[in-house]
Amino acid sequence: MQYKILLVLLATACCFNYLPEVEIDLSAPPRQRWKESVRTILDLYGYENSFGPVFQAHNEETFSILAPEDYITMATAIRKNFPEYSLEIEGIVEEIQQTRSYL
Repeated sequence: MQYKILLVLLATACCFNYLPEVEIDLSAPPRQRWKESVRTILDLYGYENSFGPVFQAHNEETFSILAPEDYITMATAIRKNFPEYSLEIEGIVEEIQQTRSYL
C-alpha cells in the first residue's frame, strides 16, 4: 500500500513538472517561427499560467514608468534596427491575440 501511495505522489509530481518540447523552424518566415510554440504553451497552461504573469510583471515594473511616446520610440527603434526580431514579436502577439484575445 505504501508503494502505491508513493507511486501516485511521484506520478503527480512528474505531471506538474512537465515541460513541453517545441521546435522552432528558423527557416520559416519570421512571423511564423514562434506561433506553434506559443500555441502549445497556451493550450497546455493557458494565458494566466504562462504569458499573463510575465506581461503583468513587465507592465507593473517596467512599462508603468514609460510615457506613451516612449512606446513609439522603442517600437520604431526595434523595427528599424532589428526588423527580423520585430516580425517575430509581431507573430507572437498575433498568436496570443488570436488564441486568447489578450493584448
